[in-house]
Amino acid sequence: MQTERKGYSKIAISRRDFLGSMIAAATLGFPQQARAALTAIKPFSFAVISDVHLTHGVDDTYYLYNESQLFLQDAVKTINSLNLDFVVFVGDMIESPGKDEANWNLFIDIMQTLNCRWDFVLGECDITSSSEQEKMRMFGPDWKGRDFDITAPYWSYNLADNVHLIGLDTSKYNSKSGFVSDEQLQWLKKDLATHASQFTIVFSHHPTLPPSPYDGGPPFSDYDITNGASVREILAGSSDVKLVISGHVPVNAIQKESSIFYASCPSLIAYPCAFKVFRVTNNEIRMETHHISYKALVKKAEKALLESSFAYSYHKKNPHDFIKLCEGTPIDKDSVLPLYGGMTPQPYRPHKGKVDKKHSNKSGAADSSSGGQPEAQSTDSKKVEKSKKTWYGTKKKN
Repeated sequence: MQTERKGYSKIAISRRDFLGSMIAAATLGFPQQARAALTAIKPFSFAVISDVHLTHGVDDTYYLYNESQLFLQDAVKTINSLNLDFVVFVGDMIESPGKDEANWNLFIDIMQTLNCRWDFVLGECDITSSSEQEKMRMFGPDWKGRDFDITAPYWSYNLADNVHLIGLDTSKYNSKSGFVSDEQLQWLKKDLATHASQFTIVFSHHPTLPPSPYDGGPPFSDYDITNGASVREILAGSSDVKLVISGHVPVNAIQKESSIFYASCPSLIAYPCAFKVFRVTNNEIRMETHHISYKALVKKAEKALLESSFAYSYHKKNPHDFIKLCEGTPIDKDSVLPLYGGMTPQPYRPHKGKVDKKHSNKSGAADSSSGGQPEAQSTDSKKVEKSKKTWYGTKKKN
C-alpha cells in the first residue's frame, strides 16, 4: 500500500547547508554514531494546532465551543504573520462532522484564508457523530487534494529531499483512548526503512508518550494509545526520527525518550488556548508557544478548566495545580531542543511579534529575522537524565 504524497519538494538543500552540518559534527564533538545520523537540511518552520473542536450551537464546558470559530480564525491570523512553511492539525479539528458535514465544510472554508500549506491527522471527534463516519469516504477527498495516494487514513511525504513527515491515525469511534492497527504498525516500519537517513517528524492525535499525569492511572490514562509502547519501539528503532508531536490531552509539555523529543501540544479550545511553532535547523529545533489574542476569553477558559473534574482529579485540595500543568513550565512553552550531545532542552525567549517577510528566512533561527535569543542555562535547567524517559515539566503532587 502506497501512502506517500507524490512530488512535493518545496525546500531544497544547498551546498552551504550540507557543509554547515558537517562542520557542526566536527566542531561540536558529536559521538561517531550521532555524526553518522546527522542529516543536512535547509531550515524550515511550521505550526501545530490541536483540538480546535470547531462547531456551533453546543453549550460550553471547559471547552469553549461557542468561541471555536473565533479561536481558529485568530490562530490563522497569527500564523499568516509568521511566514511559516506549513501547518499540521493534530486531530479533533471539529467537534463532529455536523449535519451535512457542516462543521468540516466550515473548517475547510476557514483554511482558505491560510497562507501556507496545511495537513491533518484524525482525532476521535472528527469521526464521531450520531453514527461512525467512514474515514476515507469523508476525509479521503481532502487528502487526495493534497496529492496523497492513500487507501488508509495515515500518510507520509517528503517535505524536501532530506525531510520526511509522517501522519499516524490513532482515532477510534466514540473513544477517548487511541489505537494503532497492526497493519499501520507494519506500514510505519516499512516507511521508516524506505526513508532512512532523512530527518523525520511524526504527528499523531493521541500522545505516543503521554505526559504526566496521563502516564499514570485513571481517569487520565483513559486518554492514551493502548498500544503506544509498540509505536515508540518502532520509532526508537530509527535514528532518523527527531521529533514526535501530539495533542488530545490539554498539557503543554516536552519530554525525551532515547534520542527523540516528544512534544505535547496545548488545546486551542480549552485553556491555555494556544498552539505551537517549531523552527528547525541542522543543529536544533526552536519551540514556541503562541496564545489566542483574546485575553478575556482565555481567562474564561482558565476558570472553566479550574472548575472541571479533571482539575479536581489531579489535586482535590489545590485544583489550580492542574492549570499550571496545562500551561507548562517555561521550558515546556519555549525552548531550544538541541539535536546533539545530551539533548537537554534550553530556555528560549522567542520574539512573537509579526515577522517582516522581506528581511526574514522561514527558519527564524537565532538571528535578526526572528529576534529570538537562547537564555543562559540556569541551575534548574541543568537536568541530569536519570532514566531513558526524561520529563522536563512538573510531576503530579499527592
